[in-house]
Amino acid sequence: MSLILLVVGFALTAVLYLLSFAAPPAARRWLGLAAVACAAPLFFMLGEMSAHFDDGVCYTDALQSVAGAVARTDDPVALARRIEALPVVGYETYCPEVREAAAALPHASGH
Repeated sequence: MSLILLVVGFALTAVLYLLSFAAPPAARRWLGLAAVACAAPLFFMLGEMSAHFDDGVCYTDALQSVAGAVARTDDPVALARRIEALPVVGYETYCPEVREAAAALPHASGH
């Protein structure tokens, strides 16, 4: 859905830009303002997408640490409790906190 909105916003911005060539000088100011208003959400969505770029790497690192801990554990019940306590809360997960907690598991491995 966000990709469709991105394309629609880009198309609106392009149309407003092209219309500004045929418009009288007074209307150009308003068309420019409308173009900026159409472009602002585009840059916001691009920023949101780039902010989540690191998420896959975050979970990959954490899972590698957890896998190392599971493979070498001598107390699976205690390890299961610690794994359940990892600070994973869906899309609101703070990656550095997850990496630190996963690395703190007994026998956790890095890469």
